[in-house]
Amino acid sequence: MVSFIYGIAFIMQKDIVEKLEFILQELPLRNYYCPDGSACPPDISHGRKSDRLLIVLSGCKNEQMGFNGERRTVQLQAGDFYVIGKGVWERCAFDTAHELFCIVPLAEYLRQVWYPILKPRLPNSLWPEHYALHTRRVPDCLLSTFAVLKSPEAAENPEVARAAAYLAVEIALIEAKSNLPPVNHPCSIFDELQDFVMLNFSRRISRLEIARSFWLSESYVSTLFRKYAGCSFSCYLDRCRLDHAKKLLRETELPIKEIAPMCGYENYVYFVRRFRELTGTPPGRFRGAK
Repeated sequence: MVSFIYGIAFIMQKDIVEKLEFILQELPLRNYYCPDGSACPPDISHGRKSDRLLIVLSGCKNEQMGFNGERRTVQLQAGDFYVIGKGVWERCAFDTAHELFCIVPLAEYLRQVWYPILKPRLPNSLWPEHYALHTRRVPDCLLSTFAVLKSPEAAENPEVARAAAYLAVEIALIEAKSNLPPVNHPCSIFDELQDFVMLNFSRRISRLEIARSFWLSESYVSTLFRKYAGCSFSCYLDRCRLDHAKKLLRETELPIKEIAPMCGYENYVYFVRRFRELTGTPPGRFRGAK
């Protein structure tokens, strides 16, 4: 059932290796940031399950980060890099053209993702298309580099941060170039399902469609969402849609009737009712309290 995912992983391997080699051979690492998450909005879901190292490969990226309880927008250029720790909120802005590379050491495998944002995307855009590779193991030395990056020494000494980041990239490259088959773990498959939902929740999608897209059974899709998301597929879909609705209500002046279909709700009245059921307040009042 997971042969389709295997095929995708092998296709992604070449792209991921090329980006890692580019970082090591051609990209001078510049400024380092490690936001503390203290400025996270109270109504935004941010339960990240692992640390992430992100490196801007090209272009310019505007990213909101929290430092000592204050949220500010940092303009990141090519070569700038940052670590988002477990549970730390990330704005994930894609309003400028840029390339971003992400290294994520999870418990069961290493996730590496390349985001080619070819043109500016509106703040109300969905999660962009990306290329991900999952390898079988996370070496202890990679975890050690993340510990260094999150340490006071890295924050105070840019050379320490750069050395640790380059080492993390080199370790990731070794894993990406290995001849081991892609990881066959339910958590890895669930990450791919999550990506699919984030790319498609603005339209009508179903558990059947996602099962067929990944050559899985509907019951197995349900099992994965209940195990790793703690809820059913439909509840997870609602969560993604409402998080996006909150973002649009908070950050834009779009009419609520326009926001509803952008979040996957074709019926405006149903959207208002569903928003009130799941958040305890109607969308108009939510916007007024921002």
